[in-house]
Amino acid sequence: MLKKSFAFVAQPHAHFRVKMLEAHYDSFGDKTAEDTHLTNHILRKKLRALDASFVPLDIASKTDYEDGRQLSELGLKILNGKTEINLKAALKNSIVYQGRKHYQDFVEEVMIDGVKKKRRTKLTKPIYFEWDGYKFILAQEQSLVDYLVICSLKEHPELLENLQEKGYNVFSDRRFSPKKSSHSLANSLALVVALIKEDLFEEYANNVTLLIEARAYH
Repeated sequence: MLKKSFAFVAQPHAHFRVKMLEAHYDSFGDKTAEDTHLTNHILRKKLRALDASFVPLDIASKTDYEDGRQLSELGLKILNGKTEINLKAALKNSIVYQGRKHYQDFVEEVMIDGVKKKRRTKLTKPIYFEWDGYKFILAQEQSLVDYLVICSLKEHPELLENLQEKGYNVFSDRRFSPKKSSHSLANSLALVVALIKEDLFEEYANNVTLLIEARAYH
């Protein structure tokens, strides 16, 4: 059985456009650790076959590649006030719902049978995203992920250095589906690499408007 996978290629000199390409890998159904390694190996091999200059990295919290785990939505960490949370949590906490409430506002402490417990009230309709004082409309979710990734990499420069030293320029995302997802972490990492190659990472990292404009070319 073949499954479709999406990879994102960094393309400097083209308005930092990120090219999405389709690859396929063999699905093993209920995977063992060895099967998962084979799946990743096959996907990487197919990407390299498309272009010998590709240095692909599979991004997932359960990938057998340590670099891929560190750069996954659970591996990347970002400061939220004085607390460090993972990128998945940061994306959730950035959502502003009707009534100008954030995700964490819907969790309240209540007394149940004399015991303090947390209760989650019903979420309302999301109206925009907000992080670090910057607002993103719902259609700019990918730009928000770009910004969160950049913030995390700036806070953890060892990951940014590793990204450059290893020369990764293609990031695969086996769980991404353009019909179901409005953002991809692999897409953001490809954009970061494109900016690094153009020596514009710092400039764009410190200017959210430029970062959003970069996505306008996609």
